[in-house]
Amino acid sequence: MGSLAVWASFEFPANFQTEIKSYNESLPIIDEWSVRTTPTGGIYQEYPPNSGLLAVMSFTTRWQFSWFLTKDNTGVHTGDQFLMGDDLFSSPCGTSNVNDYQLGNFSEAFWFYLPSTNETYLIIQ
Repeated sequence: MGSLAVWASFEFPANFQTEIKSYNESLPIIDEWSVRTTPTGGIYQEYPPNSGLLAVMSFTTRWQFSWFLTKDNTGVHTGDQFLMGDDLFSSPCGTSNVNDYQLGNFSEAFWFYLPSTNETYLIIQ
């Protein structure tokens, strides 16, 4: 894991589309981020939209990976579960075998990064 880490857990329904432009602009999807500013430092919570730290971190960090799984309307896992992202960044965080494309039984996912704008896209259909 690098010296700076930000992560969150969130759920969204099927047929939903969203864009998260920065950590501080993640409401209503993500209302709390876990943050660590050093490799061995403590983990603490930051809350958008009024976190100065989240505002700064959005420009100095890169979305590394996403773990998602599909559930039915009752919340039961339906089988598709993917780790998407960049192996170069996710392996030090204890995650391996991430992909930029996955085809499952209920979903299809594509991950790509645009270095010129530091934007990461994860499209799940």
